[in-house]
Amino acid sequence: MAPVEWWLDRGLNVSTGEVWGIGYNPKDWYIPRESFGLAPDPERPRIWIPQGFVIPCVVGPDIWYIKIRRPCGDPKYIHITGSMPALYMAENLSAYKAVIFTEGELDALITWQEVSDFAGVATLGASTNARRLNLATWGLYLLYPKHKFTLYDLDEAGKKGAEELARFRFERLEIPKVKPFDKDVSDYFSSTGHLREWISGEFSRYPGLAPQEFIW
Repeated sequence: MAPVEWWLDRGLNVSTGEVWGIGYNPKDWYIPRESFGLAPDPERPRIWIPQGFVIPCVVGPDIWYIKIRRPCGDPKYIHITGSMPALYMAENLSAYKAVIFTEGELDALITWQEVSDFAGVATLGASTNARRLNLATWGLYLLYPKHKFTLYDLDEAGKKGAEELARFRFERLEIPKVKPFDKDVSDYFSSTGHLREWISGEFSRYPGLAPQEFIW
């Protein structure tokens, strides 16, 4: 399957990838560490950049990390050496009354694509990163939203990640399971195509989150 077909098959639009700087690396590369401004390491003299979708986390002028979503193989995701933990898509949060944290970048992208006119979306990159939310660095982006939600996977890791963020007054939105093996936002969108409608319905349960009031 061609990369663009894989992307579209997940329900993602080309324009969504363009907005967030998604690229595609067509083959594996092994590049000297010095090319990245990193100190030499005799044991690992080269940095592996695998084939796959390139997901850069850019906040302001800084690139915090680069993650590769591989088309096959385990693990599916590779952080490029030198990457630092960060809040992906952080800069879109402060314009909204409501924000949603998803478990991973592709879930964040599909959610942003569907609801960016009324909700901010971001991710810490994995449910296990929830316990390491650094408010000294990222708290500024969470000052203005009045409502904060998690939209994590329907598994034990997703449950624990949502519980960690509940300490920061996040409420969990539990994704409906349509098919037996559905477990995340992307699965729900693939099964129904109605992610926007479902999130709108969930928001309607909260006073002050009427549709016309979603965005500042």
